[in-house]
Amino acid sequence: MRALHGRLERNVGRLNMLQGIIAPNQMIETLLTRNGVRPDIVVRSSYGINLDQPVVVRDRARRERPLVLGFIGTLASHKGCHVLLEALRQFSSRDVQLRIYGKQTEFPDYVAGLHRLADGNEAVTFCGTFANEDIFDVLGGLDALIVPSVWNENTPLVVYSAQAAGCPVVASDVPGIAEAVTHDFNGLLFEPGSVLGLESALKRLLAEEGLLAKLSSNSTPPKSVAVYVNELLQRWTLSK
Repeated sequence: MRALHGRLERNVGRLNMLQGIIAPNQMIETLLTRNGVRPDIVVRSSYGINLDQPVVVRDRARRERPLVLGFIGTLASHKGCHVLLEALRQFSSRDVQLRIYGKQTEFPDYVAGLHRLADGNEAVTFCGTFANEDIFDVLGGLDALIVPSVWNENTPLVVYSAQAAGCPVVASDVPGIAEAVTHDFNGLLFEPGSVLGLESALKRLLAEEGLLAKLSSNSTPPKSVAVYVNELLQRWTLSK
């Protein structure tokens, strides 16, 4: 207990001995400085992603076909896939299809619960995993990516990949995600853990003519890994 009591102070003291700390977003920067890290050593720099693979362009104009949604990530409770499956109960498989991508062996009890939620729902397909270089092929097959996290996220890289692919993101309104996704501009945000909030967002995608296409056209690619590394090297040089 004594060790835990002094842990924050010790760690902040060690961090303040550094010449620079890179924070990937405002949330992390605020968290550091609020707990006593020197503001003058904290620099914000968002992550870069691999943009070398060609983007698969998808026509997201609504037609007489189901809305194709995707979940890509860890199948663990904090990622909120159960919220998505519960929301999907309100939709017919003729209107909405869901593809779930993620490893099913890491959290078997949780995954078993997901299968129970999806039991008998023809709209849901568990697709397993895919190679990193196939990310734009996968996103090119979706009308929208759903990120229903129920806790704060440090901007999942899949959000940046979706934006590079022009794939609208429907996500929980948590700080790390909300810095990248602007509601009603390049995606839709809803209250974390809210099944009704996610239902409402999906109903908008189905009902509002041109909404998907608008959100897609407003999605702009983030920085590349090369740009990100150059930023880090520049900051490293300045701090020497």
